[in-house]
Amino acid sequence: MLSWTILRERTFPLALSGILLSLPAIFLVSLQEPSSSPVHGSIWLVGTMAIFFMWGLQAYFVKSSANAIGPEELFVYMTATGLALSPVALWMGRGVRAGSVVGFGLTFAIQSLNAIGCLLFVYAVRFGKAIVVVPMINGLFPMVTIIVSLLMYREIPSRYNSAGMVLALIAVLFMAFDEVRHSPSEST
Repeated sequence: MLSWTILRERTFPLALSGILLSLPAIFLVSLQEPSSSPVHGSIWLVGTMAIFFMWGLQAYFVKSSANAIGPEELFVYMTATGLALSPVALWMGRGVRAGSVVGFGLTFAIQSLNAIGCLLFVYAVRFGKAIVVVPMINGLFPMVTIIVSLLMYREIPSRYNSAGMVLALIAVLFMAFDEVRHSPSEST
C-alpha cells in the first residue's frame, strides 16, 4: 500500500494480478491444522501482527533509503541497529545461558542465511519495484519452508497449503514475466 500511495510505484496488469494472487497464497500457505499442543494466550498473534506491520514499513523505508544511500551502506546500518538491539533480546531471554556447540552452530548458520537474505533484499528493493519484490519474497519463502519440511519430515502439505503454493507460484510468474516484459532493454 505504501509503494502504491507514497512511492507512486505502478505495475502492469499481469504483475498486478500476481500481487493480488499473492495475498490469498500467503494466507493459504500459512494455514496449519489445529495441533494438540497448548497455545499460551494470544501473544503470538499480537507479535505476528506487529511483525506484519513492521516488515511492511521496513520495505517502504528500505526503498526510500536505498534511493538516498548505497545498498551496502544501508545493510551496514541495518546490521548495526540489530546489534544495538541485542541487549533487549538478552533481557527478554533472561540473559545468556550455557548452550551446546550444536546450538551455536545452528544459530550461526541461521543468522548467516538471514544476513545474506537481508543484503539481497536491500539490492532487490533498490533496483526493483518494492510493490513487486515484497509480495514475491513473502509469497515464496513459505514454499521453501514447506518443501524442506516435506523432505525432512516426510509430511504431505494440506490441500490449503498446496493451493497456496500453486497460487504463489502463479503469482510470482505473473509478476516476474510482466515486469521483465515491460522493462527497458539494457545495452552492454
